[in-house]
Amino acid sequence: ACVCLSQQRLIWASTLNEPSRVIMSQIGNFDTYAPHDAMVADDPIDFQISATRFPKVNHIVELRKLLMFNGDSEWVVDSASTASGITFETIQARQHSEA
Repeated sequence: ACVCLSQQRLIWASTLNEPSRVIMSQIGNFDTYAPHDAMVADDPIDFQISATRFPKVNHIVELRKLLMFNGDSEWVVDSASTASGITFETIQARQHSEA
């Protein structure tokens, strides 16, 4: 339902069967969503937000950090490391507020 470009990744969110799922492509390769056997920093990322009432991601906005909005809350997705961008090791999704 949602798509966005961030840090050279194509990001999809809210599939029909998994409304809280977020899928990020490999860096610089918008057609690759399957990780390598040995994970590397630019591999695709696949995760779900854990909202309590409305798990569906309705909107994604890139403003230096990735902002995700659903029916009752706002989420900020970014890297836990100040030295690197979002990777499978550094990704963190934090809920900012809840209605």
